[in-house]
Amino acid sequence: MSSFQSSVSGKINHGLAGFDVTPLGAGESASLSDDAAWLLDYIHRRTGDGMRFAARAALNPAEMKRMLPYVLILEPSRSATGTLLDIKVRLMGTKVSWFYGEAGGGTVRNFADHVAAKRALELANICLDTMGPVVGRSHRKDPSVPYFGVTVLMVPLADDGHIISHFFAHVHIDSVEK
Repeated sequence: MSSFQSSVSGKINHGLAGFDVTPLGAGESASLSDDAAWLLDYIHRRTGDGMRFAARAALNPAEMKRMLPYVLILEPSRSATGTLLDIKVRLMGTKVSWFYGEAGGGTVRNFADHVAAKRALELANICLDTMGPVVGRSHRKDPSVPYFGVTVLMVPLADDGHIISHFFAHVHIDSVEK
């Protein structure tokens, strides 16, 4: 059993917070954390000429070393008709594991928290539908309940530059509000 099984997320009822997903248009990175905005720009700069998306191989971990604990690389699993079936977690940063529990090598549908799984699938579906980056933000519903603000940036990647093969995600976790 992983040492991450006593994650913060396991102690949180994610259903007590709302969650909104918004497609991110060009130049809309101002609403992101500084790190997420930098990563979005970084990925756009790695998109080759004539390509719609950056390839996973174009991303250099050494250039984003300080942000690696907050990122995920995800691989969508789709049906023959293109319907999203599940998402394999290829890489999960240590801070993301601390918050959600370790899931590297597993799938989103196997997350211990079904609300977190539903939100990840929602982000991926909108990313696939819009063919662009999306942002998911939690929001507090009840001021009397302790709360972690979570913002997830999900950016599509494509090994061939055109067909989405992976998602690169950055998770920003705000400090606890009392």
